[in-house]
Amino acid sequence: MTYTRRHALRAFLACTAVLLAAWCGQSAARYQIGELEISGEFFMLFEAGWAGGQGPGQEFALAVAPGVFLGPTALGTPSNADKFDDITAFRKELSLEFVYRGIPHITPVLKLRPYYDSMFEINDKDNDIAQYWKTNLSSTGTLNDEWDPLVREAFVDFNFHPVFLRAGRQIVTWGRSDGVTVLDVVTPRNFRNPLTFEQERFMIPQNMLNFTYDLSEMEWLPGGITKEFQVIWNLDYTPSRFPGFRAREEMQHPWTLNVVDFANQVINVSENLFGEKNFFDGDRYDRGDTMDQSEVFVRWRARTGEGLGPLSDMTYSFHYAYLFDDLPGYDLQNRIDAGFAIDIAGPRNGFGGGINFDRHRYHLAGFSFDKALMFLPGPLQGTVLRGEVAYNIDNLYYEPDLALVTSDQLQTLVGLDQYLYLTPRSWVETPWFVSFQWWRDEITRDAGPGQFTNLGTPACDAQPLCGRTGYIIGGAYNLFNGLRDEDRNVLTLFMFNDFLPGKTLHVELFGLHELGDDQRATWFRGLVGYNFNSAVSARVGVNIIEGHDDAFFGQFDPHDSMFMEFKVTF
Repeated sequence: MTYTRRHALRAFLACTAVLLAAWCGQSAARYQIGELEISGEFFMLFEAGWAGGQGPGQEFALAVAPGVFLGPTALGTPSNADKFDDITAFRKELSLEFVYRGIPHITPVLKLRPYYDSMFEINDKDNDIAQYWKTNLSSTGTLNDEWDPLVREAFVDFNFHPVFLRAGRQIVTWGRSDGVTVLDVVTPRNFRNPLTFEQERFMIPQNMLNFTYDLSEMEWLPGGITKEFQVIWNLDYTPSRFPGFRAREEMQHPWTLNVVDFANQVINVSENLFGEKNFFDGDRYDRGDTMDQSEVFVRWRARTGEGLGPLSDMTYSFHYAYLFDDLPGYDLQNRIDAGFAIDIAGPRNGFGGGINFDRHRYHLAGFSFDKALMFLPGPLQGTVLRGEVAYNIDNLYYEPDLALVTSDQLQTLVGLDQYLYLTPRSWVETPWFVSFQWWRDEITRDAGPGQFTNLGTPACDAQPLCGRTGYIIGGAYNLFNGLRDEDRNVLTLFMFNDFLPGKTLHVELFGLHELGDDQRATWFRGLVGYNFNSAVSARVGVNIIEGHDDAFFGQFDPHDSMFMEFKVTF
């Protein structure tokens, strides 16, 4: 074990021991030192698969003639095929929050979250891979300061009602949807485990100015009995992060999307064929000054009063954003015809060839609402109807040959929330919270086979599904499979209930099902939690996935897993 590793681990364990000792002496309470408030949480996650791990990796293969296929191995760049087997996480986090309340109207806040994932020790991975994912306490893991930072949030609140400003590194949410996203686009995600359900654990903080003006007292201004105007200026765009981001990480992470492995194989083959070791410019998204990387988000949020008929007592919001794609685009330029079913990339040149990780701006216009339906009969009375709509202008998509195209996109979500007695009250005295959602995503452009697909050639005729239309999505591991149609439809059902005196036993169920032929898949998540006291809790749960191995959710079919969580708050 290197000095850096020892130092990181000892520091983490020392902090944990001190705080656990403090907790034992003072139960669960916010500590006060003068005007400084200190609170925190120790969190541990252990996760392991029971279905043989992630299974063998998939390699793309291109036909050059009937019965003759060439892939990374044949072209001199074999896949690593070294995915994790059973244990996929053994992560320890220590969250600390410091709030100083000694300045009128001004509140500085600092939130730290050091972590250490022992999974990388157990699986004995190459440190060149693990350094970016194992811990944020190591000086070698420099990228963790951006995607999974030690300083999780550091901001100052200026509260001069009706004006509020939060300045600094922070996390901002624009709504809460189960398993899918429509309008919540301000904060990017770290998908170290795409099945993580609690969004707050994988959001990536950014440096922002978050301004809010409360207009509720301006009765002459129409719109509702409460009114709020919000402007967010993100000064430093950060893309979302996926395991396997770098080509040398190909097939060496749990929970890597098929399409990420596929892209890494394309990069490795391209570099091998042309001897170009900088074929992939992975830092291009970070170039330019603050104005080049800025994003702007605007929201009007209000609540209506009585006497408006069906619009009475309704919360609604209008949204606008001028932002970047969550994930920049690979741009395969200077393609050559090598006799494959599609043309592949040529070497980089002075005119921007190769593969660049470019930012791409688009516009978002959206609307959301929620309203309690008091006219419904019996136990359904008060069911909350909520909806979100986002129209994205000029987003990026990949056709089957990896050609980038732009198109508008319409996303909609309709949900129903209610507390319901699902069994006789003699069986279960408390009602279940039940939330149902329908999410729809439509690309307005008709999909094609791609401009670099060599239709009508022997290679294309020999390639399964060559010429198929659609757009590449996360489950793809070859050029013509794993495609999505213009439309996607996903249904979700989320339920929870608390049992035993003091509501110490918590049961949570979540189901997601994607409709359609090619992307059809089902994800079930269930857990049972127990609160030992107000500070200590534990949960155990399972993730079970069924579906096509090239569907977005179905790709995790071999990844059925169980997980255990332990949490101490203080």
